[in-house]
Amino acid sequence: MENFVGYRVQHSTARGPAKGGVRYHPQVTLDEVAGLAALMTWKCAVVNVPYGGAHGGVICDPTAMSENELRQLTMGYTRAIMPIMGHQKHIPTHDVNNNEQTTAWMVEAASSMADPYPFGAPHESFTFAPRRLVPVHGSVGRAEATGIGVAL
Repeated sequence: MENFVGYRVQHSTARGPAKGGVRYHPQVTLDEVAGLAALMTWKCAVVNVPYGGAHGGVICDPTAMSENELRQLTMGYTRAIMPIMGHQKHIPTHDVNNNEQTTAWMVEAASSMADPYPFGAPHESFTFAPRRLVPVHGSVGRAEATGIGVAL
């Protein structure tokens, strides 16, 4: 049994729901997460995307964890932030040291809540769900998205 410290910062919802990733890293800090949330606000505003900024992080070393431990960590973190989530207010996704599988676990955790629907349908509360979830609004091309964006 182990306890982990996690953060979720909503910088702005002025332009729409707060959106941003969740990173898993041994050196995650609240200041770092707050800075990334502010940068997401600016990034969305500069390209005129109707979202605000948010970001999250969990202090952990994912390289030292089994897949099941990562799943349990992800599901626990997701359940903890559910009160601030929803497609109309807050939309998390994966970031450093996690991936499409992490987002799938987030969707699974939201779906397992007794009544997640006041926050929006679980698959509407996350960006870039994996390709295997395309039938329930997953995204084709997520794994390549950042590289394609840089290339363009």
